[in-house]
Amino acid sequence: MLLANYRSNPKGERAADSLYYLGQALMKLGQPGQACKAYAELEAVYGAGIRVDLKKQVADAKAQGSAAKTPGRARPILAMSCSGQRVSMLTVALARCRGGDGR
Repeated sequence: MLLANYRSNPKGERAADSLYYLGQALMKLGQPGQACKAYAELEAVYGAGIRVDLKKQVADAKAQGSAAKTPGRARPILAMSCSGQRVSMLTVALARCRGGDGR
């Protein structure tokens, strides 16, 4: 639905938000590579026109690079961020506690 919203009206008021939330959904589904593509497209298409609050959310999401919790499996100790850096899950958990993607 998020991708359909973006594709049907890429100049719409909520199109940039749709790409951001698509990235968030992909991260939660354990697809950080695809999430990073959504964030990259958001930045490439909307660039300087991205709202300040959304720009911060995208930066935080890219820095976290959190892996989705998979039932019945242990969580990885390290996650990969969109920039390719390894990020400890403790760092991700602390960021969530401080208000980053803790929804």
